[in-house]
Amino acid sequence: MSIFQAPVITSPADFGRVGLVIGGDSAEREVSLNGGKAVGAALGRNGIDYRVFDGPLALFEAIRLGEIDRVFNLLHGPGGEDGSLQGALQLMGVPVTGSGLASSALTMDKVRSKWVWAQNGISTPPFDHFGPGDEDHVRAMEKFGLPLFVKPTGLGSSIGISRVASEQELAPAVDLA
Repeated sequence: MSIFQAPVITSPADFGRVGLVIGGDSAEREVSLNGGKAVGAALGRNGIDYRVFDGPLALFEAIRLGEIDRVFNLLHGPGGEDGSLQGALQLMGVPVTGSGLASSALTMDKVRSKWVWAQNGISTPPFDHFGPGDEDHVRAMEKFGLPLFVKPTGLGSSIGISRVASEQELAPAVDLA
């Protein structure tokens, strides 16, 4: 285990040039864009030098050109919260907000996260996991009863979550997730 004490930054100039990365192409794009407006406004109010990037590719080019010193990651979902951006920035030696590669990858996978919690004695509601075209979702209804919640394993921001109150609602909820 390693412990890293980040330096305390008190002057906006000490942040250097911040790349605020938003948008991207995941199902959570709109959530990211909305959050980006608020974060950009806060950075500006605090006198921090920042540029906005829609998705990581333009950001990577700006980093390659030496135009960005650190990244404020506001990408949601796959490609932003799943460890891929964090890993790329780690390889480039660019500091980024949020969790690192391993914890980001783990927490984007709801099933594996729950397994880790359970193995460490952290209470979590019971669940079942099944894939597309898998008829086991009927078994989950029999196991847990109604109502139940169906959610995707790899998205956040409540996207793809359904409350199922009847047997007829189950298949469409699985398809949505």
